[in-house]
Amino acid sequence: MLLSEAKDLLSRAAGCGRLAHAYLIVGNPAGDAARLAVHIAQKLSCKEPDAPCGTCEVCRQIAERTWCDVLWVHPMKKSRIISIDQMRDKPNNEIDPPYMLPWLSETSFAGGWKTAIIAEADRMNESAANAFLKMLEEPPGSRTVYLLLAENAQKLLPTVRSRAPVLRLSPPTRGELARRL
Repeated sequence: MLLSEAKDLLSRAAGCGRLAHAYLIVGNPAGDAARLAVHIAQKLSCKEPDAPCGTCEVCRQIAERTWCDVLWVHPMKKSRIISIDQMRDKPNNEIDPPYMLPWLSETSFAGGWKTAIIAEADRMNESAANAFLKMLEEPPGSRTVYLLLAENAQKLLPTVRSRAPVLRLSPPTRGELARRL
């Protein structure tokens, strides 16, 4: 599926209130998968009638990864894994990013949707995947969505894969690349 098709599919689902609580987006986590995650977070949080507008303060902050109701979880720099600590510990100080479980237990800061994006979800170790599975099976609220970005879905636990619809992104066509440029 092309990025544009995935954007349309998820935008329609969000528009008619039929968005699943989690999606596994298979593709380049730093490329089209991340662009799709940003688009969905903007679609859910933008207050403009033609959401996502891409230009309002909310959309800009989501694109810059600074919006209060969107949490990005990345592998640790040295180990290149996502650990259980990232799922359930509290930050040690004001500089540390929030961790997923405590962040999810709080209400939305802006009063809308909360979006948790796990970049390179296929790098979760088994403990982290099991901790995440509990969150996936018992979502904290109806206005929370998980977006798991993975290059290799087979590296995720089968139980995680089975609880999220899979969107496989195709590499962009020449026409798609030309349009982006």
